[in-house]
Amino acid sequence: MKQIILLILITWFSLNIHSQTHYVFDGTGKPRSEKLAAMTVAGLVNRDEPKLFLKNVFETWSYNQTDEKWIEIFEQNEGVSFEELTKIQDLFTVFENQINGGIFYNDTEWYSNFPGQSILWQGEFAAMLGGLSNRIPVPLDKAANWGFQVDNEVILTGVEGNNFVMNPDLTLKKWPWNDSTLDDRYMSLLNWGIDNILPLCNRKSFFIREITDWAISQKMFQVDIAGDVAGSPDFYTLPENKAELLERLFSHFKSNNPNKLFNIYGWMQPEPLVQWFSMNGATFHESMQANLSWFHSFPAPQAPERASLVDPQDLTLQKKYYILFISSEGDAGNWNTGFQAGAWHSPQRGKLPIGWGFNLHFFETFPYLGYYYNSTATENDGFISVISPLGYTYGDVLPENTLEHAKSLSASRVGEFNIKTAYAYKHYNGQGESDYRGFTISNSYKVTKMVDFYGASNIETTFFFEPQYPSQTAYDRDVTTIFNHVNDNTFYGNITNLNAKAEEILSRLKQREPPYFYLAGYQRLVSENPGYTGNADVSLTELKRVIELIKADPKIGDAIEVVTPEKFNILLNANLGKINIPTDPTDFILSSESETLFSNLDIINRKNTLEIIYASNTQVTDDIIIYSVDGKTIYPTAKFTSPESRVTSIQISTTLLSKGVYILKIPTNKGIVSEKFIKQ
Repeated sequence: MKQIILLILITWFSLNIHSQTHYVFDGTGKPRSEKLAAMTVAGLVNRDEPKLFLKNVFETWSYNQTDEKWIEIFEQNEGVSFEELTKIQDLFTVFENQINGGIFYNDTEWYSNFPGQSILWQGEFAAMLGGLSNRIPVPLDKAANWGFQVDNEVILTGVEGNNFVMNPDLTLKKWPWNDSTLDDRYMSLLNWGIDNILPLCNRKSFFIREITDWAISQKMFQVDIAGDVAGSPDFYTLPENKAELLERLFSHFKSNNPNKLFNIYGWMQPEPLVQWFSMNGATFHESMQANLSWFHSFPAPQAPERASLVDPQDLTLQKKYYILFISSEGDAGNWNTGFQAGAWHSPQRGKLPIGWGFNLHFFETFPYLGYYYNSTATENDGFISVISPLGYTYGDVLPENTLEHAKSLSASRVGEFNIKTAYAYKHYNGQGESDYRGFTISNSYKVTKMVDFYGASNIETTFFFEPQYPSQTAYDRDVTTIFNHVNDNTFYGNITNLNAKAEEILSRLKQREPPYFYLAGYQRLVSENPGYTGNADVSLTELKRVIELIKADPKIGDAIEVVTPEKFNILLNANLGKINIPTDPTDFILSSESETLFSNLDIINRKNTLEIIYASNTQVTDDIIIYSVDGKTIYPTAKFTSPESRVTSIQISTTLLSKGVYILKIPTNKGIVSEKFIKQ
């Protein structure tokens, strides 16, 4: 009966979604104060149903078309009708019945945790108060222009119905944070907030770093604190007074969630202190982007069964090299909402098997995300949980009194989304182990506890990055299989030279006898034109070329199979004897005798022409392609035409090529041949 009622409600809600007007506020080029106000409006009006989507207000840094793509998807796939607003006053007018007034602040007051960061510290606190009063953060000097009257009392309403009355003008001299003699006025404000505002806020979650509509919609307490050196992994770049403030928050949330976990959203710098969060009973979720309030309230249809799911009995364990590539950053909100840095929209998606990393907390909390990725995934789009089904959370260091809740919650998500593999890593403490504020932060897992946690979560295979274990090695630990890779250029490995990457993979495979299982890369997948590059960044087009290169190897190419995490998991556990599936003893590695088939294919390199001559038992079967030496640039060649005669030659002009080394890829009926040649 409950399921029927729920289905009726979802159907009614979906019909209602299509019949009403929704709004997009375009924040392109707007000042910080207007973006802050727009995020607050979104947080307020999206609590019960989606009404306002934000464009270029706080977009994911990793993909600058995130907001535009989602607007297109909601319009085309869900029939949502958007009306665009470009003026902040128009936004206030549209939602005036849901706005009770303003919380006023000084928009000339800025604060920085580290060089390069600037926040409106009073403005962010005003936005948080707005979440408790349905008010908007308003710069005091813009109140009249924005249409707000400066009043002298606001009633803040807490999540438990408790109230706090205060003056809504944060610029008044009476407030302790406006004492100009203080060294850190923002910290004074935050400590006052912990004393007076925290008891009103969400009891299960708080937010760290720049405030978002999600924090406002959920009435979270928010602090914008970080270490004082950008990007540093050094724990002690977080100043003492800020660490003490976080400990005050930990105490509050632990007392309000006895024997249970609580959530921290936002971002932590220095990042290794995420372990510190886990040790204090928190699950962490990187979520520094707008529109999560929209995704939380948008009704999601029932997701179809993921196309990459496979019945074990439909697979056969063969004498092959099973290769897996996993996309990194799966725990991060910007990769989950930002289409995996745009890689999800690559025209190559679906043409090569990939393990896409996701945060299952996001699938559960923002259901449309899970629905969208499940419904658009192909059979080559495998899913894997990163870092755990709880999010960016370390199950091996959680407090003992939270483990029952943690395991139950984790297993529930694994069951709901049918994702049976996880990727886990610790790699930030160069000293190995360090004591920090009463805890030991390690570069290594407590493997027995790690196994216990993932096993209780019903994860069948746990990939992990662990310096204490040999690389590319699987271990049957009964409740879960663990597979380690470390220090072999497969964790954020340098992939700038595609040929070198392919050769690296091949050299390692050739040292092993199949069946052999190899995690070839935990890489950061990006769009085809990301606008930024790192040594570990790779597009699907580039990764596809790496796969083509390794499969073109005349010796073991036919024995290489790139697979999804779903297939890797089943085949690996079958090889360990944990499950029974059909087997095939056929040897796919070419013998020296069969290699001579390629001796009938000759390449003659003339000044401006390549001539390819092949005999009757070797035929070219597809377009011949010329690559740059790093494998990244494709040079067009003549389209392939099926030969009529038994012995044929093909001529390819190289007139337009500059002098240098190139790679020729020739698909034949015997396999793919790759040869280097020099243009003189």
